[in-house]
Amino acid sequence: MAHASLPPELLILISKYFTPEEALAPSLACRSWHSVFTTVVWRCYTIKPRKTSPTIETRTKNAHHVRELHYLGTQLTVEDDLVVPYTRLTNLWFLTSYNDSVDNEQLWIRLTQLIARNQELQEAVISDPVAGAPVELWQTVISLPVLRTLEIRDVCMQMKHWEAIWNGCKGLRTLRMYNMHSWDRLKINDEVMEKHTELESMTLQDSHYLPLLKHCPNLRHVSWENRANSALFLKMLAVYLSEGRLGQLERLHTRNADDRMLASTLKAMNQIKELSVQDGKIEDLSLQALTQHFTTLQVLTLPTNMNNAGDFVSTVLASCPKLTTFTAPMVTATEIIDGEPWVCSSLTNFDIIIEIEDAEEDKIRNQSREIFGRLSSLTYLTELRIRSFDTLSAPTLQGLEFRLESGLGQLSTLTQLKLLDFSGTIQNMSVDDVKWIRDSWKRIELVLGKCNEHGLFQDQPGIAS
Repeated sequence: MAHASLPPELLILISKYFTPEEALAPSLACRSWHSVFTTVVWRCYTIKPRKTSPTIETRTKNAHHVRELHYLGTQLTVEDDLVVPYTRLTNLWFLTSYNDSVDNEQLWIRLTQLIARNQELQEAVISDPVAGAPVELWQTVISLPVLRTLEIRDVCMQMKHWEAIWNGCKGLRTLRMYNMHSWDRLKINDEVMEKHTELESMTLQDSHYLPLLKHCPNLRHVSWENRANSALFLKMLAVYLSEGRLGQLERLHTRNADDRMLASTLKAMNQIKELSVQDGKIEDLSLQALTQHFTTLQVLTLPTNMNNAGDFVSTVLASCPKLTTFTAPMVTATEIIDGEPWVCSSLTNFDIIIEIEDAEEDKIRNQSREIFGRLSSLTYLTELRIRSFDTLSAPTLQGLEFRLESGLGQLSTLTQLKLLDFSGTIQNMSVDDVKWIRDSWKRIELVLGKCNEHGLFQDQPGIAS
């Protein structure tokens, strides 16, 4: 069948699997393909300072195709960027910084008009680094009938205006707030704050807005994105949990966690499906509290700087049958080998630092062989990262030896693998080892790391870097 004679229904179905970048070439193939793939090319459009931006005439001609519009950069102009008649947007990102060459007042007026024209907006991300956004802008945002996700960055406003936004956006499912400030430095007035029964996910960075949590009875996910005040965040969260205000909470992200406060929060949660801790010290209290959630845990991210975490990592792998994503700190090969058999057969993303303590070649191979045997049971893996702390400098960590003579062939069961990362580890692969990776993992897309001290085998036919 000639490509031009493919049924339009089939073309439309095929086009859904293309990214905007991938759709550009087929959109130029013929007229019938152009009409279908142009929609994909323009589906997500980013405006940022660049010399090759399409002309305003071209953007106007294709404005009806655009569903996601991203404004990025510092050199946006009212004339070129906000006058295009977009009317079918579902996602709008407006992330820019102050530009004294632009009429910023006029810029906000244009943005308000743009939002008002797009009543089907489901996601809005707005930054206001100079506190110039008028109240009318936020009133327009509040009026959007199907808005489900709102992200506010670098915004400073009076508390009464924020309270109006909170009480107006009753249909929100996700709220993300970064670097929010109050002009009048007033605290949230609980008496005027209404409950958000639809809100399921909230991201916070400022302790002034922590009281919002108690007005979200159906919240399932909370993320704290500030290295400071994490102890206060966890303390207040534990209080609200103990009062029964956040009974649905099941996903928690925090930074620089305090061990005692984190333990109190974990104990108060009914169940945990996802826990991510960036930085901080997770010690015995938190680890013990987490064990009560092993049967429901699906995603776990632990700080890489945890000390003596080997036994706990082995316990997680042997006790969490629903685990799909695990980012673990450094463990030794002996701790993995001496641990109980793994039960996390559903694991799809595994990121761990494994150190082989003994430098003897035979022992390195034997330990690698035993660990490869454990990994071979993870048949759903799509991403496997077994790397060093420092992935930028020369390899320094004696990790697993990715060689056939060290048991690499046992990983033929990982037929879904798309990414392998052994960066920062010392490797001495042969051409046969690299060819085996290429031929055995048909879905592999990216291999990160230095295969041996001489680099990749770029001169060998059929081996891509």
